[in-house]
Amino acid sequence: MNKLIKSSQIRRFKSVSFIQYGYGRSDEPLVYIPYKSTRYTILKLSGPFENSARYENAYFPLNISGKIVDVRVCIFHGLVVFSRSWEPVIESIHNYLLDLFGSSVEYRWTTSPRTELYKLFIPRLKNLSVLHTSCGEKEMKTVDNYLLSSPAIKRIDFFIFYHLDAGLFRRCGYMKTEEPFPPESKLYQAESLEITQIEVAIPAVLRHFQGRQAVIKCSRCEDQDLIEFVNRWKSGEAFKNLEYLKVESEISEFHQNHILAGIRAKHIDTTRNPPTHTVLKTYIDESDDEPNTDPITSYTYVVRESDSHVASVLIQRKTFSFGVWDKTEGEFLRMVE
Repeated sequence: MNKLIKSSQIRRFKSVSFIQYGYGRSDEPLVYIPYKSTRYTILKLSGPFENSARYENAYFPLNISGKIVDVRVCIFHGLVVFSRSWEPVIESIHNYLLDLFGSSVEYRWTTSPRTELYKLFIPRLKNLSVLHTSCGEKEMKTVDNYLLSSPAIKRIDFFIFYHLDAGLFRRCGYMKTEEPFPPESKLYQAESLEITQIEVAIPAVLRHFQGRQAVIKCSRCEDQDLIEFVNRWKSGEAFKNLEYLKVESEISEFHQNHILAGIRAKHIDTTRNPPTHTVLKTYIDESDDEPNTDPITSYTYVVRESDSHVASVLIQRKTFSFGVWDKTEGEFLRMVE
C-alpha cells in the first residue's frame, strides 16, 4: 500500500521537507506538513468521546503501524485520532510516517508552551532531528534525561524560564545555578542551537557548545564571558566546529573597547572594505525565507593559533556576533578591498 501511495503522490511528496508535531489552541497534539507558504494540519489527537453512543457512526477503526485506533475525518484537521494515552499512538503514527517518507524529511517535535498547566511531554521518536521546547527549572531534568538517552538532535530551540512564587503573584528571578544543564549534556552537542534564557545570569552555552551555529538570548552577559569564549576559541581548546555565534543581551550593553582589548583583536584599516561573513544555516524554520546566517561585516578579527584561521568579531551595543572563516589570515586579508 505504501508503494502505491508513494508512486501516485511523487510530486506532493517532493514538496514535503519536514513533518512537525505540535500543539493547537486546545493543547491537543497536531501533525503538520508544509503547504506553500504555510503549514497544513493532517492529523489531530484528541481525548476519548464524552458520549460514545452519540458519535457511534462518526468514527471508524484504523490500523496504524499495528495499533488499532478510533479515527474520524475532519475538514480542518484531516484525521482526528481518539485515544486515552497519546504517547503510544504518536509513536505508531510516527513509525507509519517514517516508513512512508523515510529520511527524506526532517521530523520536528514542539512541546506545549503551557507547561504551567500540562506536564512536559516529549515522546521517543526515531529520527527526530528538531526539538522546540520550553520549560522551567523543575522540568530541566526531564529534558536532560530525554536528550541523554536519545541520539544527538540536529537542532534544538529552547526557552528556559524560572519563576519565584510570591503568594498569589509570580515574579521572575535568576536561576539558582549558572549552568542549568551539566557540561556533558547533549544539549550542547546539537548542530544548531537557539536558546532563550532570560532569567539565567550567565549563558553556559558560551562554555560548552560543540556544534556549528548558535544564537543565545539572555537577560545579561558579562564582557568577561565573551572574552573567555573568544580566547578559548583562539587557543584551539574549544569550539572547533563553530561557524557562527550570536549573543543578544536584553539588559546589559557590551563594552566594545574592553572586549577587543581582552581578546587582542586585530584591526583592518578603516579606509578599506572588510569582507562579509555569512554561511548557510544548518536549520531553516518554515517561517524563515533567509537561507544564510546574518551577515557580519567587521573591521576587527581574531586568529586561531592552531591553524591560523580567522573569525570576524562584531560588537553592537547589546549584540555580539562571531563568524568563523574557513580561511587563514593571509587568505582572509587578500579578500580585503
